[in-house]
Amino acid sequence: MLYVFHHRTIGIMVKRMVSVNGEAFLFKGDNCKSIPAQKIGFIRRGEILGQVFLSFSSEKWITLHLAT
Repeated sequence: MLYVFHHRTIGIMVKRMVSVNGEAFLFKGDNCKSIPAQKIGFIRRGEILGQVFLSFSSEKWITLHLAT
């Protein structure tokens, strides 16, 4: 699942959650050029803005939705 969160120094990010440690979450990107999870560090629950969902239309449009 993809999530949107606010990193305290980098800003808004969209990444995949890979680990949960109590109230701290670790994220990583799907792209090999993404910022490494070790550099992002753990994100607190309050910094997570929501989960990203995709929808597809019959006109072949892809829409991103944010569920909070």
